[in-house]
Amino acid sequence: RKELTIFQENSSLEKFQAAKKIVAQQRKEEHEKQRKAQKNNVQMSNYWNRSPWERRPATLALIGVSILVTLLFLSYHQNIKSIEQYNNLDTPTNILNSLFFLDPMYPLVTPEVAAASGRPKSWYRDDSTIDRLSSIADGEFWRLITPIFLHFTPIHLVFNMILFYQLGGQVEERHNSWIFLFIVLILGVSTVLCASLAPGSWDKVLNMGGSVRSGGMSGVVYGLLGYIWMRVAYSPKRGFTLSPTLILMAMAWLAICSSGMFSTLDNVSNIAHASGLAFGMLLGYATAKQSELS
Repeated sequence: RKELTIFQENSSLEKFQAAKKIVAQQRKEEHEKQRKAQKNNVQMSNYWNRSPWERRPATLALIGVSILVTLLFLSYHQNIKSIEQYNNLDTPTNILNSLFFLDPMYPLVTPEVAAASGRPKSWYRDDSTIDRLSSIADGEFWRLITPIFLHFTPIHLVFNMILFYQLGGQVEERHNSWIFLFIVLILGVSTVLCASLAPGSWDKVLNMGGSVRSGGMSGVVYGLLGYIWMRVAYSPKRGFTLSPTLILMAMAWLAICSSGMFSTLDNVSNIAHASGLAFGMLLGYATAKQSELS
């Protein structure tokens, strides 16, 4: 009561001014905490009230492109059995060939090279004499990303699209379509480069050999898995979720394919999976730390 009387008589005293500054600072900090909490709050009800096209337009668009390209590829390209047929390709098939990192039959690998690599002629690991960057050097930069849309069997396409919708859709919802597309671009280019430029001799080390005929979205899928994994671990407030079962299954699949125990899995691009996971984890960790600081 005495302090109150003193304050009413002379509120400009130094100790009262200092107290006002402390209170003002506390209010400012509390307001900032509320602002950050509101920013990190994920309103799931808003998501589920919208259609998938509203929530995940970029994810669905990329799935649509993958399905279209794969159906065209399977229709036109699978019947090519010889260099003579290749030299007389029609326009649609030539366009499809231009989606690979390098024209898939340039140059044609000899049966001896294919046999020495332990691969069938139809799916070779490239000879070291091939200039794998020739198409990129000629300015065909789209080849850095277009291989992710090519899938070689229906089951290859289906599994990749299911996981891409689950993981990619979550990233798009938590960020926005443009950030999601940028993440896919980074993961796509990095995995395509690793899968296309890794020497075929790396097959001797955990089946990590590369090929210019690599294709598919699985490298990006592993990248999105790694990205979400790190966001869950280091930035949980953002609202990302990831099933431990999915992580276990993805790691088990990578280990099985890399083991070389099953010849039917020899054509799996393990280097794309491993590099995608690594790049995704690095990107997820970096952005999570940046999010916590901002």
